Amino acid sequence: MADVLALTDVFLPNETEACAIAQKQDVEQAAAALAERIPLVVVKQGANGATAHSGTQRLSQPALRVVVVDTVGAGDTFDAGFLYGYLHRWDLRRCLQLGAACGSLSTQAAGGTTAQPTLVEALKFLNL
Repeated sequence: MADVLALTDVFLPNETEACAIAQKQDVEQAAAALAERIPLVVVKQGANGATAHSGTQRLSQPALRVVVVDTVGAGDTFDAGFLYGYLHRWDLRRCLQLGAACGSLSTQAAGGTTAQPTLVEALKFLNL
């Protein structure tokens, strides 16, 4: 795993994955340890949102308050929103906001894709 992580620019694990890979029990310690090897680490924390580490910068973004029906696919939908912003060179805060909006909104219906928001829907929800 260390060889692959050395070639990674952006890493988007959930908190369980981050702790296992970093061999830490605390998610903050895991994220910090991973950020020493990877330029951008974003740890998804479900209902607690997400935390990004980039160099010395650390930002957190809460999840949106929605009525949760099913969390299947929420992490992947977060990734899609975050990476959209990242690839369009948005600042880290805005990337986290879009990721959180996409992931949160996707939990409002059963199934991994039923409630995935479009970009327009996510941006409207955030007023971005």
